[in-house]
Amino acid sequence: MLRAPSGCPCAQRFAAPHAGNDSVEVGSLFTLELIRTGLRALVAGLALLSVVSSASAEESTVPEVAALAFEGVKNVSRADLAASFLTQAPSRLPWADPEPFDAATLDEDLERLATFYRERGYFGVSASYTLEWNEARTRVHIRIHVEEGSPVLLAGAEVLQVGRAPFDPERWRELAVDPSLALNRPFGVSDYRSARAVLLRKLAEAGHPAPKLEGGVEIDVAAGVARVSWRVDPGPRVRFGAIEIAGLDRVAEHLVRRELTFAPGQLYSLSVQRDSQERLAELGLFRAVAVEPAVPPDAEDGRDEAAPTPEAQVWPMRIRVEERPPRTLRIGVGYGTEELIRARVSWRHRNFLGEARQLDLRAQYNSLSSGIDARLAQPHFLHPKQEIQSSGFVRYETVPAYDALRGAVGAMLFRKLTDVWTLRGGHQFEIARVFEDREGPPDDEGESRISAIQLGIGRSHTDDRLNPRRGSIFDLSLDSALRAIGSSANHLTLRGEIRGYIPLWWTSVLALRLRGGAIQPVAGSGNGDVPVYKRFYSGGSTSVRGFAYQELGPLDADGDPIGGLSLAEGSVELRFPIWKRLRGVAFFDAGLVDEEPFHYPLDEIRTAAGPGLRFATPIGSLRLDVGFPLDPRGNDDTFRIHLSVGNTF
Repeated sequence: MLRAPSGCPCAQRFAAPHAGNDSVEVGSLFTLELIRTGLRALVAGLALLSVVSSASAEESTVPEVAALAFEGVKNVSRADLAASFLTQAPSRLPWADPEPFDAATLDEDLERLATFYRERGYFGVSASYTLEWNEARTRVHIRIHVEEGSPVLLAGAEVLQVGRAPFDPERWRELAVDPSLALNRPFGVSDYRSARAVLLRKLAEAGHPAPKLEGGVEIDVAAGVARVSWRVDPGPRVRFGAIEIAGLDRVAEHLVRRELTFAPGQLYSLSVQRDSQERLAELGLFRAVAVEPAVPPDAEDGRDEAAPTPEAQVWPMRIRVEERPPRTLRIGVGYGTEELIRARVSWRHRNFLGEARQLDLRAQYNSLSSGIDARLAQPHFLHPKQEIQSSGFVRYETVPAYDALRGAVGAMLFRKLTDVWTLRGGHQFEIARVFEDREGPPDDEGESRISAIQLGIGRSHTDDRLNPRRGSIFDLSLDSALRAIGSSANHLTLRGEIRGYIPLWWTSVLALRLRGGAIQPVAGSGNGDVPVYKRFYSGGSTSVRGFAYQELGPLDADGDPIGGLSLAEGSVELRFPIWKRLRGVAFFDAGLVDEEPFHYPLDEIRTAAGPGLRFATPIGSLRLDVGFPLDPRGNDDTFRIHLSVGNTF
């Protein structure tokens, strides 16, 4: 072994005598030999690993499912039955992963099949399967043979009230009747659970949250009948008691209490309890909200000896919340085919100056619009169901139709009529300076003012606000811009929009939209008095795809859009799954813009269609659409690509 001399802070190189004038370092020779030896060992190890891996792969190859078919399925949904299996048919997409086959899993799937049928009232079902292998036994066709048998029908349902019997017979019949207990219909496990849950929910809604239910269902598979027999003790009648709130730090307690739709002494109601919880969540001040009764120990036996009547009890209510940070700052950068590079900075205060006021400030920059927007929302304005929003903006817009500096301030009062209907009314004052009006001669350019009274009504009833699969949206508005209140001209603007979402097979959705509007000059004003930035435009990624932004409709001699006073647009979009977070769409869009108010000539309708892709991300769906005009004219493009974020509608 070679060592460095004692006391030397580093290893030195020692040269040995060698023939000729060359000298070779002993340490270098040792290092080279060590490297050669290591390389030989590495090559040998890799070769051995390759052999072992190949042998292991051959032994552990998992066969694939080539096809999965059901035979004899008549009375249930084949798609729902297939979805209940862990063994799945292969995807038709060439890039999808193969579906592995496992015999033990398939045996378990037959048990799931029996459970699936029992849920729907078929208790005598039997099933088997056959396997058809290829020669290499790497792929298998699975055939599931099902004998459904006859369904079990509900032959009788007896729901008896026992205990202190607080309900008269007529009222009890109203509570006990449920469609799931209809006689002479297939009766399965899911029907039993549904009827039981409905009865307990009705009792809780009537002020009896602690009922006792005894009995069950007798099923005679051979005879094909089922009989339900329940003995129900409604338990004590309960009233809301004292309200305890936990988890508050920065949020004032009275903000929580004013959202509650119940008060101490009021008869207990499950829907009222849930409504209060939803209202607290909608404030936006809390990460989590729980509203629940603090059940007293003696509630289990349904007695409260201190109560004036045997069935009366008072349950305190416990409200637990977890506050969110009061302020949020967000910074985003993106790209779209119309806006190009875009940047946005937004700041939100969820409890500005208390009273759950929400202040939003946003600054944005892109190729179409740059500026600052502000909005202040005050809930419970003069009434628990009213909210007032004050807003304003300053923007510089550079769009195909014009360049303008715009500023506006306004206020809007919202009144919630029902859970889905909202009425609104307010006023907005806007002043704008148009620097380049491509519609007319230079003397049309300059400053204009819009002072408008705004009225509207809307309905929103969907299962998801950002990506709905079911439901509908309706909105109708009327803006009245009048010289009497400061406008440069008199005109009325009517707008309307309807959206619908229909779920189809698997997770596919058929989405529809119809949008239209008209601007009517009044009281001496003409069509040319409507400012260019208030007219209707169509074309682009959120209206009629296949046409450039704002360029569907009237154009001037230079090919620039001039806008119109009538608008009609319609879209049909089929949204379907492709693979994991990737979804596809097929769309058809149509629209027209006319220079006259309330004028919709059919020969001016322009149409486009095409495919698209959606990829789900934490910030929303990345959207790529390729639109092909179906009736191209003049200088229309053969197709247009639209890239953006979020659904079209």
